[in-house]
Amino acid sequence: FVSGGAALEDGRVAVLLSTADLVAATRLGHARLGALASSPGRRRVLLVDDSAVARETEAALLRSLGYDVDEAADGEEGWRKLQRERVDLLLVDVQMPVLDGIGLTRRVKESVSHDRLPIVILSSFGAPEERRRGVEAGADAYVTKGDLEPERFARLLDRLLGASR
Repeated sequence: FVSGGAALEDGRVAVLLSTADLVAATRLGHARLGALASSPGRRRVLLVDDSAVARETEAALLRSLGYDVDEAADGEEGWRKLQRERVDLLLVDVQMPVLDGIGLTRRVKESVSHDRLPIVILSSFGAPEERRRGVEAGADAYVTKGDLEPERFARLLDRLLGASR
């Protein structure tokens, strides 16, 4: 939902939000939450992104779509959480310290206990070679952050997780 940024007088950066995207996600979220209210179990997503602003924005979108969200700030922290917690989907950024998203994706797909876990790479890099690297690592989908539309994203997650929630 971030549409830009603005420098404040004291040097801090203010994040500008897209009102249209927020309203669309809220409408979609309310419709989906109504359907989820009767659902016995909610799907759990592990969101791995080193940017606190991006994590907060992405987590808000996922929660508005009815998902439980756990967060990690880098690939290594995400890997440790995967060893302790059950998740239904991994959402990962590419460029991160310690262990990047491509490395984490490879590690997960090479793991016997997690090789079937759906992985979505959500990155600001959209070049064809970046997408190819993600697919070669084993990602099930590659979404560019600039192209993130709540309704299309919700359909992608439904497809990866199956329609039954």
